Amino acid sequence: MLRLVLICGFVGFSLTFILSLVFTGNSWGTSVFRGIVGFLVLFVSGMVVNFLLNTAVKRDGSERGTQIDLTLPPEKPQPNQGFHRSDDTFIPMTFTKLPTNHSDSDDEQARKIAEALRQLKD
Repeated sequence: MLRLVLICGFVGFSLTFILSLVFTGNSWGTSVFRGIVGFLVLFVSGMVVNFLLNTAVKRDGSERGTQIDLTLPPEKPQPNQGFHRSDDTFIPMTFTKLPTNHSDSDDEQARKIAEALRQLKD
């Protein structure tokens, strides 16, 4: 893994050095300095990424995580399967009608609403 981080650092050095020397017309000293800075930035960032990946994987020497287990556990029957009988016949839901209060006529309801609004206004 260190080899990969070093390669990234050298690629950063060479790209920064060449681009600084050719396109900006800097002197050799300035281009080398900027190349070293590019090397250090990519090397340190590569080490940080390497550290984060190694802590995320947590290799403890075991074989854990090296194989994929594609078997699924057997399905357990759900405790509340309310719409099926034990013989798997479908029973549609039946809804009971809610009781409605039709004792008041429309005029009485309108008077009660108007009275309530008048009391809110005061």
